[in-house]
Amino acid sequence: MSAPDSAKLRLKCNWRSHAAMVDIITNTAPLIWRGNDLDIQIGLFDGDAIHDDLSTVTSVIVELHQDRSATIGALWQKVSGTDFSLTACTQTNWDNGTGQHAVVPVTAVQTNVDMTGHTNYRKSFWLVVHVVLTSGKKKTYGFTMLEIEEDSAQLGLAPIGTTSGNARMNSSGMFVLKNRTTGEYRTIFLEGSGNEETLAFGPEE
Repeated sequence: MSAPDSAKLRLKCNWRSHAAMVDIITNTAPLIWRGNDLDIQIGLFDGDAIHDDLSTVTSVIVELHQDRSATIGALWQKVSGTDFSLTACTQTNWDNGTGQHAVVPVTAVQTNVDMTGHTNYRKSFWLVVHVVLTSGKKKTYGFTMLEIEEDSAQLGLAPIGTTSGNARMNSSGMFVLKNRTTGEYRTIFLEGSGNEETLAFGPEE
């Protein structure tokens, strides 16, 4: 068997459940290495019945947060139609592992999170899945605590996220500062060359 391109998680997203999702592959709470590429396979369910018709689904949104407090924005957000595609999936294909409604790609940069406050080199993050329906209504389809473990390598990447909420590295590798007056986040970067370099600000990307 050849080595997979990315680490994989498989999540059964059941909008009726308020229990944390487990990784179907390992039947345990999701755990990945920091700074590794990741594919999240998701299936959309109503109880134990898989959605075999996605005609009423406008989009699926997957977000990772520092925690569930919502005091700062998501570390990253993935939206169907832009970052990944939705496909039909039968119960049989889900059960035998050959199908899912979506595969959400997460880059090594995006899993290279700030580990400040870790416990034994592991730290938990809030992963949540939302569905937007054609009616305009939004439903939470599941959450889990994604645990990330330090691998000591970092692959030369700068960490994203911060515990302070005032500054962080976003998933595009841009340094972001919080405007204390407006509460908005702005990217900061250098423009120009030689002795003519100046600091510039832009909207968060």
